[in-house]
Amino acid sequence: MKKWMTAVLGVMFAVGMSGLAVAGSIDSSGAPSGGSGMYTLQNLYDYLTSGAALTVQSGFQEPTSGPGSMMKTTREIGDDVKSLFDQCDIIAADVKSGKKFFCMVTGSWGIQTGALVVPPTPTPTMTPTPTATSTPTFACGTTFTDSRDNKEYPTVLISGQCWIAKNLDYNNGGCLGKNMTDESASACSYYPGGPYGSEGLLYQWNALAGACPSGWHIPTDAEWCTLETALKDSGQSCDCNRNDVNDCASAGDKLRVGGTTGFEWPLSGIWQVTGGYGWRGTYGTQWMGTQGGEGAYDRILSSASGVDRNARTLMRGYSARCVKN
Repeated sequence: MKKWMTAVLGVMFAVGMSGLAVAGSIDSSGAPSGGSGMYTLQNLYDYLTSGAALTVQSGFQEPTSGPGSMMKTTREIGDDVKSLFDQCDIIAADVKSGKKFFCMVTGSWGIQTGALVVPPTPTPTMTPTPTATSTPTFACGTTFTDSRDNKEYPTVLISGQCWIAKNLDYNNGGCLGKNMTDESASACSYYPGGPYGSEGLLYQWNALAGACPSGWHIPTDAEWCTLETALKDSGQSCDCNRNDVNDCASAGDKLRVGGTTGFEWPLSGIWQVTGGYGWRGTYGTQWMGTQGGEGAYDRILSSASGVDRNARTLMRGYSARCVKN
């Protein structure tokens, strides 16, 4: 009787162990109840080695007499899992401090904590954008300095137009000293004995291209007409298209040296092809930037109260003014 009982217990133990290898549970000496929820060892092995999804078995799986063709023994599973885990070569110093990883450290498998201290990312140093230095706003009525030669010009505002308040005195393109009898020379010169104070240079018309400082220009015929019209006396005519006619009284008196506008137009004379220099103290001249007639338009100031307008040959030597753009 004692031998028979030993044999029965041996069979039951073998079946139980076989069930453990396949079903992964020894809930009882008999079949587990339905819905207890189990993973098979094969399923756990596949999860560890290939990432296969874990599948809960809701019912008991009857073990076979031995491992099937797609199954492994407990020993085989253990050896394979050990081989898999042995590939872990991470140590705590490789993992950011506070982060968890599963590996063997000092011979112990389990959840380990990283010890790598990652220095904080440095805050980028912001280079301040240099503040642009703004050019001071020019105020008409103040003195303007020509940066090309550092000569100074007073300025005056008349009827919304800003003018330099003395004749231009800039050696444009080296015009000073060129032959005044050669129209293509773009020449300029001082009246003999000059320079004379605010009288400036006498320019051939071609010598005035780019003669004004940046931001200024030789006035057009229309811009000068605006000036004359603003200054003429009430009831007086001012024909902008007149030809060799003195008009716009008493704009001339207001524009001349000592006039009421501050324009300070001097009687600085003329250079002409026939006769050369002359009429200083009798006539004051101004070139316009507008061509017409036999050359370009001009304005001439005399003892009369108005201003003369005509078109003259470009070779004449006249004074010039600049008006703000």
